[in-house]
Amino acid sequence: MKLGVCTSLRRIEIIKNLGFDYIEPKLADIAKMTSEELLEARQILDRYGMNAETYNIFCPSDINLSYAADEHEIGAYVKGALSNAQKLGGEIIVVGSGKARNIPDDFPFDEGRDKFKRVLSLVADIAYEYGIKVALEPLNTNETNLINTLADAARICEEVDKPNLGFLADLFHMYRNGEEVSEVVKYGDRIIHAHIARRNEMRGAPSITDGAEDLAEFHDALLKIGYKGRISLEASSKNCFEDSVANFAALAHHLKIR
Repeated sequence: MKLGVCTSLRRIEIIKNLGFDYIEPKLADIAKMTSEELLEARQILDRYGMNAETYNIFCPSDINLSYAADEHEIGAYVKGALSNAQKLGGEIIVVGSGKARNIPDDFPFDEGRDKFKRVLSLVADIAYEYGIKVALEPLNTNETNLINTLADAARICEEVDKPNLGFLADLFHMYRNGEEVSEVVKYGDRIIHAHIARRNEMRGAPSITDGAEDLAEFHDALLKIGYKGRISLEASSKNCFEDSVANFAALAHHLKIR
């Protein structure tokens, strides 16, 4: 397995020095880059011998992915975003963006879900052209009402049925939804990416003294499904980013996560 961190390129030196394999920036930020900014980003990555292999924060908040989706707008956005991501070594994009896919109470839920399926199919088709996989992210019910559990994600991925479409297991969201880690084993055949954070409201980075058991259980479940992909730390660090990431790196080393 590879280990990475969800953060911006400005922190790449910290990530590299702590022994991580890749960086996971926001796709919404990469999409806005000019050609000059993209070249500079590529040079920074090359300097540290890394790639931005995965991307979270799929789109800005003003793009709707479900009930009010404009497929022409989404297609144009995705083509530009993935063209940039490919140049930085992108291999997986995460489709989370809970607010963008949330369906209002006064809109027919099944109709909104069907529109999201069409969007997901479109995104997967464009991503396929760039050699990129799409990881649908189940989010907790406080963030969206569409696709909350691994079971939800497995169902919609089966319905959309694209070769480069899978989903992500995020320990924090699983905890918030009351899902057992054993669900990873149940639905493991389509898990193509993973996020980790402490299983509490603070969403901090696991460390040897806090969250070690959760990470060990999650890692064991991934091993049971023969997972050989990536695990990204997606945690809140506030003003102590380097310390929290260093503590996670020490825990990962202790648990022999690689």
